[in-house]
Amino acid sequence: MKIVSWNINGRDKTLDFVLKNSLNADLYLLQEVKASNNLNEKNIIFDQINQIDGEKRNFGNSIISFGPEINKTEINTRYKGSLIVSEIILANTKIAVINLYGILTAISKNQKTVAPNIHNMLSDLTPVFLGWSEEKFKSFILAGDFNVDKRMDTTEGMYWRKGMRTSQIIFERIEDFLLEDCLIKKYPNFVRTFRNKSGRDKVPWQIDHMFASKDLYNKLQKIEVLENTETSALSDHYPIIADFDIK
Repeated sequence: MKIVSWNINGRDKTLDFVLKNSLNADLYLLQEVKASNNLNEKNIIFDQINQIDGEKRNFGNSIISFGPEINKTEINTRYKGSLIVSEIILANTKIAVINLYGILTAISKNQKTVAPNIHNMLSDLTPVFLGWSEEKFKSFILAGDFNVDKRMDTTEGMYWRKGMRTSQIIFERIEDFLLEDCLIKKYPNFVRTFRNKSGRDKVPWQIDHMFASKDLYNKLQKIEVLENTETSALSDHYPIIADFDIK
């Protein structure tokens, strides 16, 4: 099963690229997707983002399947549109596929932060990870644009005091749910997933991520961040493409 996670930057041409299955994937987890008449099909889940902090956003998250049947799993969260859970069944295994967008919230006139929102979303996902929700899952894939890189704790110009473990703690919480970092398998020293069009960034940020429960991580055959001329023209993020040995 090939899974793609990609922030498509609200671009219609990039959504068209996905709807043509140009990356030959079974499942797409998309972030920053604008509402479209093309998103009403049975094999597509789309949620418009909630304006929980007063900012106007005309996009949401989407899960699109070209293979397994997908069924939306309802969870108790105020982060509609930035957190979607879907059930798929492969090889007699029920898998929770979670698409997370790290929504940025203004904390002052010139500063935004993602940390409180991701912590709240992980708390909302706790019943799913611990098997307390109505749907019982033992296998998980969690991916998306988190808008946070582990190196932000030690990099100048970030939104928290240098030396704090604000971003690291986010990833430690994910690991506490016994999820494995899939990108580390190929990129132990980080990989760029985002290109700031302003050119201000001095760090090649890895703010897009993919995690899997141990059973699925052990079946991960290949993973890459596809940075080439085509993907660079389609978004300011690069897609994560993962191949799992499950059918």
